[in-house]
Amino acid sequence: MNPMCEQLAAFVDGELTSEQAQAFSVHLADCAECQAGLEDQVQASLAVQAAGDAHAAHQRPQATP
Repeated sequence: MNPMCEQLAAFVDGELTSEQAQAFSVHLADCAECQAGLEDQVQASLAVQAAGDAHAAHQRPQATP
């Protein structure tokens, strides 16, 4: 594993400086492992967001007729 790959989570979370993010983007263009990891992170994030939305909808008080 390339040491740059260890920055994937920080990249996804927006924790890298703009210079670090630019360097990681260049790395990402050529790294199939990071590309797959990025896709996994995006899918996980969408699943968490959807679960949170469903939970919030369930928690809303129902209007009484």
